[in-house]
Amino acid sequence: MIYVATEELQDAFQLFTVLNNRGVKLSSSDILKAENLKELSAADRTFWATRWEEMETYFGEDFDKFLSHIRTILVKKKQTTTLLKEFDEFVYSNQEYDRTQKKYVPRTPILRRGRDTFELLYSYYHTYQEVFDTDHSVVTGDYEITNYLKLMETGFGADYWIAPVLDYYRKYRRGGFVAFLKALDRKLSADWITAATPTVRMENVNAILREIEASQDSTALLQSKTFTINKSDFERVINGDIYGRSFAKYLLLKLDLIYRGSSTPMIPQAIASIEHILPRNPSADSQWVKDFSAAEREEWTNKLGNLVLISRRKNTSQGNRDYVEKKEKYFEKNIEMFPNSIRIYQNYPEWKLSDLKKNHSDVVTELLNVY
Repeated sequence: MIYVATEELQDAFQLFTVLNNRGVKLSSSDILKAENLKELSAADRTFWATRWEEMETYFGEDFDKFLSHIRTILVKKKQTTTLLKEFDEFVYSNQEYDRTQKKYVPRTPILRRGRDTFELLYSYYHTYQEVFDTDHSVVTGDYEITNYLKLMETGFGADYWIAPVLDYYRKYRRGGFVAFLKALDRKLSADWITAATPTVRMENVNAILREIEASQDSTALLQSKTFTINKSDFERVINGDIYGRSFAKYLLLKLDLIYRGSSTPMIPQAIASIEHILPRNPSADSQWVKDFSAAEREEWTNKLGNLVLISRRKNTSQGNRDYVEKKEKYFEKNIEMFPNSIRIYQNYPEWKLSDLKKNHSDVVTELLNVY
């Protein structure tokens, strides 16, 4: 047996990865587990090792992501290095760098290795299960909680919203939870839509975490300025061309949620494509060219009021059909899960410029009402 030791934990991690390149990769959670187990008595090790394995089984390959959410809750700063170093330097360290004095100064660690770490992680693990595995409608009588969680999970395409959700629920449970989810979704989506940088967006998430920690009750929390959005910028963006923007599908899902209400659950579709009602490239002999001038098509084709979700992949030949035929042969059996698409299908027997403008005005008004 050859014993190899390194001075830094990260070096040990790197060494293992290099030597073990044909074996199972060692994760950050594996090293954190070992580092924390060695702080326990022999009797406690079996108890907490079993619970750690329970968490590993539950999260699978996403366990490191879960640990990253907990790091965010504890540190409330943007992650700048590896998860292991973040825990070592910002969670467990008994000193921090003072920029004013330009030196390290003593501090109380945010969390201690061993039992404190296991208890905290296990607590958040149960919180995670309560938030994401519970049928909240049994308690609340509606699907508002479930639907907003699904909207953020499906629409955002990133999981930075999970940390404040877990932190809030662990502190306040269902008290004001719907209002918090709406405020969080409103803030994070508005930052995204108005092109706030990723750094600013993460800073705003961390500001919300600090407000949760400092708050005494959920009502006061929601009155915090951290939830303020740039309304004028938001209105300008959603009135412009949104097709092809990263948030286009999110806005259409948000409209579905608005028109759906809270009496039925939002069920994400494996396939959900954005379809133009007025097509981008209608044939020269189509009714579209007769009803819309070239300038009108250029101005309105990619606006929110001309877009719907369908539960199939885009089909150019079908999508370029004239409106009546397109409704019957393309939309009819592919919109059943999208309330906004159904509304347009049922309420608009034709699609001329006046119809497009009215629908655009209606959907923009609905969005502004919730923002």
